[in-house]
Amino acid sequence: MIDKIHTTNTGKLLAQNLWFGAGIELPTGKYDSSDKKELNESANLFQLGSASTDYLFDVLYAICLHNAGLNISSMYKINTVNKYGYEYGNRFNVNAQAYYKFSIKQRAIVAPDIGILFENYQHAEDNKHWVKTQEGDLMMGTIGVETNFKTIAAGGNFQTPLLQTLGKGAIKANNRYMLHISFNL
Repeated sequence: MIDKIHTTNTGKLLAQNLWFGAGIELPTGKYDSSDKKELNESANLFQLGSASTDYLFDVLYAICLHNAGLNISSMYKINTVNKYGYEYGNRFNVNAQAYYKFSIKQRAIVAPDIGILFENYQHAEDNKHWVKTQEGDLMMGTIGVETNFKTIAAGGNFQTPLLQTLGKGAIKANNRYMLHISFNL
């Protein structure tokens, strides 16, 4: 982990952070093994759970010069075979988000952001047979805003596909909307 803060020659504050993380995803969601037998090979993509234990590795770099900043994050997920003989493909994503913070009467901070997100899905395996229709790439443009007021942060963003080759063109990603709220205790 890197956590550096210093003042530049122009008197502006420059902060840099680098974090590394790792985690385990447990099989807690519902998985319906009959979905993988349907004629539509992509049906198994839309499950609430994978029924497998998976491993996640993350890296996040953030740099902020006064009120302008850039966050770059990446994640690699290693999926394992579930008890039904199905293994979702490993997944990689990288995200870059630029933002600018505005202070409103020194009571709240509003930070609009814009960025790009890239996701890569590797082939899945069903009882050691490749399922190529579940591999591909997705690039999305993002725009959003975050507001901080004392110990509460709330925000959201809109993501729209720019390029996609999911499932050899058989699968089309739609727009995404994300909202969040957090409390700093």
